[in-house]
Amino acid sequence: MRKFSFLSICFSALILISSCTKEKVPPPVNPPQEQPPTVRYSEWTESSTMAWQDTSVSGEPSLRSVWDVPGLTQSVIDNGALLVYARTNSDANVRIFPAIVFNNSDFESYINLSSVGSFEMWHSKSVNGVFEMPSVSNDVSFRYIFFENAPPANARIATGSAAGLNMDDLKSMTYQDVAMLLGIPN
Repeated sequence: MRKFSFLSICFSALILISSCTKEKVPPPVNPPQEQPPTVRYSEWTESSTMAWQDTSVSGEPSLRSVWDVPGLTQSVIDNGALLVYARTNSDANVRIFPAIVFNNSDFESYINLSSVGSFEMWHSKSVNGVFEMPSVSNDVSFRYIFFENAPPANARIATGSAAGLNMDDLKSMTYQDVAMLLGIPN
């Protein structure tokens, strides 16, 4: 009796396995085309025109400003598709955030934290190794660039002028190269 049960189970399993087939699903007749990411950007905005508030970061004096960014979505943030730049107007040197502007042994730093519809910027200053309250200057301007419908983080852009690149590639490029590639006027 026991042999009969074992044999019937094996036979049933063999029939189940042999009856399973992989179904091939034909590809769609017209595969969807990825749309090139839509590029949005701001004008250069001088630091002095922004509303800065005194605050502190890790106990050090700093300034904080909130910049409204229409169209900035959670998807853009999650995909790392936001680029923020600081430009010193005196020499037109542009740095991507987090940005550090050196002046001999002194430096000023700018960082940002994104949220839907805006991002916060913090400005800190170190003089001879001591942090002090920075001042708002006409010499620094800011610009943001972001991509609507960008591919997921680290995925390559399939179409448009940035085809074949991902956001890390763009972040490693100079601002001038990014602006030229994307057709953004300076």
